[in-house]
Amino acid sequence: MRYTHFSKVQGDFADNNKTYNYLLLAAHNAGMTILQATKHEFYPQGLTAAILLAESHITVHTYPEEGIAYVDCFTCGNIPPHTVIREFCLLMEASEITSTEVYR
Repeated sequence: MRYTHFSKVQGDFADNNKTYNYLLLAAHNAGMTILQATKHEFYPQGLTAAILLAESHITVHTYPEEGIAYVDCFTCGNIPPHTVIREFCLLMEASEITSTEVYR
């Protein structure tokens, strides 16, 4: 089964390293296989990161000035993407999550 999960997460995303490391940890904790990861930090704030997975990929785009991050997770196989999103939100202590899941 193929899943696409789009989430708008509200929380404190001012610390780019924390956000990036928690995204990696969330993928790992969900049982995903990380193949490669990269990030770009914006000045004065913000982060875009991508994690390539054996199961597909995860991206995050943060807007710290608004307290928002957009997390997209695409997976193939037995691990539904909301598992990663939920783990990331717990680690980040997110205050609100708006999600849409699409089966492709």
